[in-house]
Amino acid sequence: MRAFRNGRLMDGPVDEPAGARGVFETVLLRAGEPVFYIEHVDRFVAGCARFGLVRAPAASALAAAAAELVGQTGLRDGVLRWSAWSTPEAGEEWALRIEPPRPHMRATPWRVTISPVALPPLGPETAAKHLGRAAWRAALAGARAAGWDEVLLADGAGRVVEGGGTNIFLVRNGQLATPALGDGPLPGIVRAKAIALARMLGVPVAERAVTVPEAQAADELIFTNSLVGLRPAARVDGRNLPAPGPVTLRLQEAWRQRYGWV
Repeated sequence: MRAFRNGRLMDGPVDEPAGARGVFETVLLRAGEPVFYIEHVDRFVAGCARFGLVRAPAASALAAAAAELVGQTGLRDGVLRWSAWSTPEAGEEWALRIEPPRPHMRATPWRVTISPVALPPLGPETAAKHLGRAAWRAALAGARAAGWDEVLLADGAGRVVEGGGTNIFLVRNGQLATPALGDGPLPGIVRAKAIALARMLGVPVAERAVTVPEAQAADELIFTNSLVGLRPAARVDGRNLPAPGPVTLRLQEAWRQRYGWV
């Protein structure tokens, strides 16, 4: 693997050190171009400011590094990931790498399980895609090891927050609901675009508290992130769901018309 670390092209992995404080972005690379690049950069910049990272690379440096890696590797479809962090030993650093498509990105409906572990209380870093998401990573890794594609995570009060790497929408009686940002989900880029698209189509959508029983009883479940777009769930624990259901299908068709992929 070739990657950039602190602006220098190098061979080998460039993972962040354990315990580093910082933020990252995971971006779809499609036909050699990062999808929703500006939105990812804006969130990255806001996250760096939240963590006091002042030496993070500018958008132009990230774009140049990504273009060079595309040329070096010949990989035009996959995942672009960049991060910035700080440790007491080394101070501030940053890295950028390109990966092949990940297995869960295959365009198939997902099998989802509900995690028995509650997420930690909200902190000031919640609005950023921060590196300290150990609980999310552990829940998702455990679910995938057991044969699931995604895990649904809730807080200590039983409010649904998000998936291990996604935002979640439920459909009930033709209406969409998604956890409000005040309940802790990451302000996902595709989440915001899906909400705007639903409202444009006249599909009612509410950002509000969502309970685990509500998610379990939903007519349809949709998971969103920048790598998979709008992904329906075909099974939630022991219950099968239509995948895609009628509302999901409307959203997917409109998404494809607007963005060219789904």
